[in-house]
Amino acid sequence: MHLSVNSKHNFHITLLRYPSIDMLQNRQVALGALLMIVGVITMIPGILPNASQLSTLALIPGAASLVYGTWLVGTSGDGTAV
Repeated sequence: MHLSVNSKHNFHITLLRYPSIDMLQNRQVALGALLMIVGVITMIPGILPNASQLSTLALIPGAASLVYGTWLVGTSGDGTAV
């Protein structure tokens, strides 16, 4: 937001518009969000007590999809990646 005062003491407020990410129209964001959800769901059985070895091995693709989904969402906007 930018606030300026002119010579007649009128206040002008200018709102800077930042590009917004519309999840329904940006496929990269939607895919990233889906991968993050799948990654978290895949990791849940592996972090529970008495998890089987198969559940523990499922942590690897779960973590990979979580990282890749986060990267997709973070790099979807203009400018520097978050």
